[in-house]
Amino acid sequence: MTVPGWRSIIYVSGHYGRSLLWSTLEIFLIFYLTDVLGIPPKTASSIVVLTLVWDAMLDPAFGIVSDRIKTRYGKYGLFIIAGAPLAGLSFVAAFTLPTLLPSHQVTWLVLCILLFRIFTTMTDISHSALMARVFQDSGERSGLAQVRYFFVSLASLTIAFATPQIFSGGSAQEQAEAFRLFAVFAALIGMPMLIASWLAVADYDRRIPQYVGSRAEQAGSIVGIFRTKDALIILAVAFCTAATLPTFTKSLSYFGKYNLGDETLIVFGFMASIVGKIISTPFWGLLSTKLEKAKALMIAHLASIACLCSFYAIAETSLIHFTAISGLAGFALGGVFSMYWGMVPDVIDKVHSVTRMRPEAAFYGIVVFAAKIGLSVGLAIFGHLLDGAGFAANTVQSPETLHGIRLIMSFIPALGASLCIGLLLFYSLSHAEQRALRVQNKEL
Repeated sequence: MTVPGWRSIIYVSGHYGRSLLWSTLEIFLIFYLTDVLGIPPKTASSIVVLTLVWDAMLDPAFGIVSDRIKTRYGKYGLFIIAGAPLAGLSFVAAFTLPTLLPSHQVTWLVLCILLFRIFTTMTDISHSALMARVFQDSGERSGLAQVRYFFVSLASLTIAFATPQIFSGGSAQEQAEAFRLFAVFAALIGMPMLIASWLAVADYDRRIPQYVGSRAEQAGSIVGIFRTKDALIILAVAFCTAATLPTFTKSLSYFGKYNLGDETLIVFGFMASIVGKIISTPFWGLLSTKLEKAKALMIAHLASIACLCSFYAIAETSLIHFTAISGLAGFALGGVFSMYWGMVPDVIDKVHSVTRMRPEAAFYGIVVFAAKIGLSVGLAIFGHLLDGAGFAANTVQSPETLHGIRLIMSFIPALGASLCIGLLLFYSLSHAEQRALRVQNKEL
């Protein structure tokens, strides 16, 4: 079955809704904890790591369970329809209850974020698994992976436009109110879009046979994931990417506020980085269809290493250099963060050919688990490195601390990119092999 182009775009646009909420937490949560709520960096990073580990454990568990469920809403529709509103409500509560109930702010914050992670897992794994279920061609998946990241970047651009308003308040109380208002806006816009994205392909989700094998067959398909070399490589790349590359974006808030000495300049870095990601979409999409996906992804990592080293060398010299290098880094990172998701459905096809079962949601859940564990490790390292550099919130930083911030945001992600290149040298699944697997799997 071929999905009309307009339906494909609406489906992929659901990532805008999800990312509007997820990216707000990913970019600003640790800053919100340290500079708005006044929580020490080590404690703040521990809170974020705790909630991410909880989130990561949910992903494979939910993926395994959802692969065994059939409903009249298709294989995944029910989880999106039910999970999206609840994710929006818990997201708003996370930025509301800690300031309304300051005597127990940490308790309320952790509780709300834990709930948000549960409901986001329901929607995210289901929505992502639809790509492997509904779209069959490797090249089409590559293109959709790029359009997916376009909408992810568009969500980040929305956050960047809101950044000046969020940081315009002089006091922590004013910034807390700005975060709360943006959370309401993001939930009201993002969650309906996620539901609409499923509705665009709901007929296909319902129409495709929903074979549910025995528990032994499903267990065999999961074992098959860990016996497939390319699957293990994708898991390792997901971990390394999430553990290191987001450090650049997370550090922009600190770099603008302390290294450049003006919180309002944060928006220049964010905007340039996000615009770079958006305009990179057609380039990386074309490259990943003309070259094998692993080779295209290695090129993106090499480009990111060059940009990150340049950022360390010259970004602090002027606002123009800061903005330009942020944009170039965003262009390179656009390929890094988007392309491996286009490789996940191809690996599912490979596992299917061996085990005769399609672990769609299960494999997505395991990949997301690897990414979130990586993100947790990266956040823990980030918090400790900040503390080790002598960082203290809302004070004038020493020259050593300013140099430490610049070093952290440049060389930690560059190291991760180098590790990913080494891993991708061993990835072997090609476009031609995926096409052959698709024919083979239809006969199973």
